[in-house]
Amino acid sequence: VVNPGVTYFNQNGTTFPIAEGVLLTSGVGNVAVGPNGQGGESDPTGTVVLNDVDMDAIAAAGITNGVVLEFDFIATGNLLEFDYLFGSEEYPEFVNAGYNDVFGFFLSGTGISGPYSLGAENLAVIPGTTTPITIDNVNDGLNSAYYYDNVNGLTFGTAIEYDGTTIVMRATADLICGETYHIKL
Repeated sequence: VVNPGVTYFNQNGTTFPIAEGVLLTSGVGNVAVGPNGQGGESDPTGTVVLNDVDMDAIAAAGITNGVVLEFDFIATGNLLEFDYLFGSEEYPEFVNAGYNDVFGFFLSGTGISGPYSLGAENLAVIPGTTTPITIDNVNDGLNSAYYYDNVNGLTFGTAIEYDGTTIVMRATADLICGETYHIKL
């Protein structure tokens, strides 16, 4: 099944800090392409209604739309390291205003014991805490050391449309080599 909210990207000579990867968006991936020209840019034709208990738990409110990418893998080492950057068009105007865009990185499997589905742990948290990554938890007024303002391309120039992002964050977890794990982003 093709999902317009799951898109490959590359930095293509821009100042974006991740060279290439997968973009997950609650709309259509091509809207993320810069420059940042307006607040609230979207393409509702790609919107997918999401019903996910884990996302509901970290959002502290009902989820309107979103995208999920899930897969299993067999650990080939003892450590998972995954770099990500969370961005939103809801910055800064909807921070603490009833729309709480969120990102979850749920890992389950041998040796993992968390409060989410399948015993998963959320690895997308503010470093040193269990606080999830959301626009209400990371912004220019709260946990601002992890926040980039990109209104009018302030941080990323012409690279992306999103009005704000986290810094590049790293999700890590100890694994047991040879065991099967499940990731839900």
